[in-house]
Amino acid sequence: MLLHNMWTVAAGNADELRSQADNLDAWMKASRSLFLNRCGGKITEEELKDIMDKETLLDPDRALELGMVDEIAGRTTVELDGAMQSSKEIGKMRDKIKQSNFSNQLKEFEELTKPEKRRKRCLYADIF
Repeated sequence: MLLHNMWTVAAGNADELRSQADNLDAWMKASRSLFLNRCGGKITEEELKDIMDKETLLDPDRALELGMVDEIAGRTTVELDGAMQSSKEIGKMRDKIKQSNFSNQLKEFEELTKPEKRRKRCLYADIF
């Protein structure tokens, strides 16, 4: 079981981005509350926050110990290597998105919105 903080991709003006960040904060608070209720006091909010901040992969025994799951079905060997690799790939994707800061998309948008480009593409250029 992978526990991590929520993340999203957003675009828009500063107000829209702040609103999206506020939504993420609210969703994270609700998510932590659900997990804490599920765990029934076996973990503190600070411990849960630390686990989520570190994007922790819990093995079945640890998930059971924390109260995240009720039972471990089958008790067969768990393929943690594959799950760990998926977790690393998600992290790489998130880092790539953070690093890109959508600069290429912004450049494309700026190119498309240049006045001379708009006139060539707009049927009613003389009105605008």
